[in-house]
Amino acid sequence: MKNILDKINRADEIQAKKVELGKHELELGLVQDFESSLNSYITASGKVEQQVQNIENAIKNMQSEFISAQKIASKIDSDYQKLRKQSMDLGVEIPKEVDNRYKKMLAMLKNDLETFRKYNK
Repeated sequence: MKNILDKINRADEIQAKKVELGKHELELGLVQDFESSLNSYITASGKVEQQVQNIENAIKNMQSEFISAQKIASKIDSDYQKLRKQSMDLGVEIPKEVDNRYKKMLAMLKNDLETFRKYNK
């Protein structure tokens, strides 16, 4: 009888160890799931950060290009005003094509300025 009780007790101990081992396996699975999700997030976050950096660099380049374009536009305006004054002094009109291209440049400058202000906050 003692032999049977010992076997039952051992069976209970083995079963308890199996349950305990199962708990550890479950916990290990949860940790692995957590780690996997965390690694996925870190990867996605790194991609977002890289895109943000690319956008910031593009904005800086756009700002630099706008400043260069604005300097050119200022020279164009100065040249146009000289041309306009000279044409008035001579009593002739500025060729329509020149006048139209100047107006087009002003419209482009206005659009560029709006874009510059939008991203230069």
